[in-house]
Amino acid sequence: MNPAKIRLKLKRRRARRDRQKRLYEKTGRRGHKKAARVHQRAVKKLRTLLDRLTTVQPVSNNGIRFIAEFEGFYSKPYNDPVGFATVGYGHLIRYGPVKASDHTSVWLKGQRTPGRLTEAEARKLLKERVAADYSPPVRALFTDGPLKGKFHQGALDALVSFAFNLGPASVQGVPGFETIGRAIESGSLAQIAQALPLYDKAGGQALAGLTRRRKAEAHLLLTGMYHY
Repeated sequence: MNPAKIRLKLKRRRARRDRQKRLYEKTGRRGHKKAARVHQRAVKKLRTLLDRLTTVQPVSNNGIRFIAEFEGFYSKPYNDPVGFATVGYGHLIRYGPVKASDHTSVWLKGQRTPGRLTEAEARKLLKERVAADYSPPVRALFTDGPLKGKFHQGALDALVSFAFNLGPASVQGVPGFETIGRAIESGSLAQIAQALPLYDKAGGQALAGLTRRRKAEAHLLLTGMYHY
């Protein structure tokens, strides 16, 4: 559910509760007292639901699937569109091309075959790297940063996807990411959604896959829907 809609329902329930309390105080009729209690129970339920939805959580399983779908699975090291060595679901090996040694490397504790990942291993590696490097800076935006109070799971997952693709610094307003940085600082999810599609280039060229990904992230950010 949308937290904004829950807040509106909560506001209306409180108003009805307070109205019934005033009527009871004015008339002494037990029916108004009973109605006030009914509205108070509803207020408590809505508060609980709102707290659950707005408490900043780690990236969700849906978010991991979202990232994995756009990254694609590669069991062996390969060079990504800008020539960086990558493996699994977008795991960056280095800011440079694949080397011969990569074909005998181990990237995950318990990896069965050096230089090669199974899909299950790649998914585990993705979860570990997201949790360690990409989710924390995004969660900070919703916890103590400019997006405090704007959390919903889809918004966090969308920005984690963006950060995973372009690096954790991409959500921190560093040089090269000034536009998205200003949008984040504004605290407006709508402005962030407008800025995301600008970052669809690799090596200076727009890539259809990145264009689709940015649009999907913007859609997820605004609607909480993982399918675009």
